[in-house]
Amino acid sequence: MRMRSAAVAVVLVVLLGGCGGDVAAGGSATTPGTGSGAHSAAAGGAGFGGGGGSAGEPSTAGGAAGSGGAPSTKVVLSVVSDGPGEVAVGEPGESCAGTCLYELEEGSIVGLTAVPDEGAAFVGWSGDCGGVEQCNVTMDGPRSVAAHFVEMAWLEVAIDGPGVGVVTSQPGGIACPGACAAPFVPGAQVELQAEAGLHSAFEGWSGDCSGDKGCVLLMDGSREVEATFKWASYGLTVKIVADPAGQVAVTSTPPGIDCGCNGSCTCSAEFPALEKVVLKADLGLSGTIFAGWKGDCAGTGECTLWMDGPKEVKAYFMACCGCAGGTACCNCVCVDFSMDPNNCGTCHLKCGVGEKCWNGACVVP
Repeated sequence: MRMRSAAVAVVLVVLLGGCGGDVAAGGSATTPGTGSGAHSAAAGGAGFGGGGGSAGEPSTAGGAAGSGGAPSTKVVLSVVSDGPGEVAVGEPGESCAGTCLYELEEGSIVGLTAVPDEGAAFVGWSGDCGGVEQCNVTMDGPRSVAAHFVEMAWLEVAIDGPGVGVVTSQPGGIACPGACAAPFVPGAQVELQAEAGLHSAFEGWSGDCSGDKGCVLLMDGSREVEATFKWASYGLTVKIVADPAGQVAVTSTPPGIDCGCNGSCTCSAEFPALEKVVLKADLGLSGTIFAGWKGDCAGTGECTLWMDGPKEVKAYFMACCGCAGGTACCNCVCVDFSMDPNNCGTCHLKCGVGEKCWNGACVVP
């Protein structure tokens, strides 16, 4: 409108000739206020018409008019907050929830920040902004921006069982015990990993996961998962080495190892973590002696183990006597099984009162 008023003033100058003073007054009236632009435009018009007043150069008048605060152009910024959140508008320093319109200076730059509500997440911009970072809009024309928010999907993890362990998530958020609940963007894929602690073992998942392997969840809603840890069990291996071969054995308390053979053999069993296991060497009826333990035990007495990990023990047996033909070794003593009433036919078989050993059998004379 200001440019249109200046043009009317020039036309009047041409028509009225020497009425320069009146045009100056008229020019001032058509330009609001007393700014230098209004006055300079009027003076220039008088000179152009040949009337009173000093002649002004049109270029100078035009420049003066430009410096007189010609109205700036406004452009519209439309901001939409879609979902549970709002947009902080850097200038004019407001928050927008819903749909908001702002008239801003053309060429200005406006910073927009997405602020999700508690329990919600910002998932991105659309329109004249993109991505998920702060958006700076250059107002070189009308602009429209929308911020999109969603309610978060919650994942809750519980730990059960006599054992100990931790559960973590990828992407991060869950580190249980400690952080056992976390929000995730709906539709995200979350993988849970269970790691057993000392002397413990992971037994399995329950709830929204099952089995004893990895747990992968699609977070299209809230989820609940329980991880169970148990006490670990460790293997105990016993190797018997008998030289020369003889009937020997190794047994355990509590039961589990019952390893007997005529010569060399290997046995194994599982025991709960930290359990006390006692191994005993049994000579049986052979002419051998127990030479000792090697591995996780030593010496010749009973072998006591605490199962704080896998164990391996070797039991060595050897002959205790060399007997001539017709006799055999019984507890490291050479005896005649055919005639000995205390070892009749075999070691430690005693004949009854009034019986005698004949050809390895107890008979009544």
